[in-house]
Amino acid sequence: MSRVRAAGAAAAVLALCLSGCGGTTPRTLDTRKVEKGIAAGIAHDHPGTRVSVTCPRDIAVKKGERFQCRVRGRRSGEDVIATVTQADDQGRVRYRVP
Repeated sequence: MSRVRAAGAAAAVLALCLSGCGGTTPRTLDTRKVEKGIAAGIAHDHPGTRVSVTCPRDIAVKKGERFQCRVRGRRSGEDVIATVTQADDQGRVRYRVP
């Protein structure tokens, strides 16, 4: 099992408390903070595991909306998709890494 997959199995569902939504209408989620939060959560749960995370931009802030982020490990083939759900309309999200 790859390190990313092992990290995802233990990560379960974590809550990220993120603020700093964009000021455009409609408001957009600061997905760079989501990326950092997912990477930090995996590193916390599995010390020494380093990943890069890429989320789409221009995600409107809306409670219950879902989107996906790509989580990449250091080695080829260590890619997984994280599912992110907006917990509220204030920029807080939950994510799951399989």
